[in-house]
Amino acid sequence: MAKGLTSGEVLAYRKRLYQAVAKGEILGGERLDPAAVAAAIGSDASAKSRKREAWRFPLWQVENQMELFAYRAAHDGVCYIEQILLPDGRAAVVCAPAPGNPGMSITNAVETIAAQVWARFDIGPETLVWLEHWTTPKPQWHRVLFHPKAGGTPFAEPEWLEMTATMWRGLWLKPKGRLRYDGFGVPTLLTKGFSRR
Repeated sequence: MAKGLTSGEVLAYRKRLYQAVAKGEILGGERLDPAAVAAAIGSDASAKSRKREAWRFPLWQVENQMELFAYRAAHDGVCYIEQILLPDGRAAVVCAPAPGNPGMSITNAVETIAAQVWARFDIGPETLVWLEHWTTPKPQWHRVLFHPKAGGTPFAEPEWLEMTATMWRGLWLKPKGRLRYDGFGVPTLLTKGFSRR
């Protein structure tokens, strides 16, 4: 991602790599079975089919855990996302930066990330509560409000509001503290003031 390669370029380079391995040009001259290489490369038809399929992966299968989310932007990036279903039917989405993110910051790409979360996971703009969290230079929480224009994206004109105690109470949530990486992911950053039904 840091090099700005497209998926087509990556697939082309991978194909050339497989061909070089099959010819014994690399990896100490070892030769691979041509049929195995052809299967790994795939036909042009299957490559076109893969390109048409949207990238889907399970997210939010583990409660109380943030998950990595890859987003497309002017410079593609990666962030952490957590969804919390609120008692009133809204969905709070916490967005936090991932270490080593090679792309645009979550603040600069907020409209894009929100639109992709909406499209991929079917969280309607009318029910979405977008929360942005930064740990540096000090822990900060903001609610991002969007002001769509007629005929445009529902995630236009973002406005950042610093979270207050009253705003937290209105969401039945309370911040826990800083991001902690346990080797398997990031535990939730919020304490829920309600129980699951």
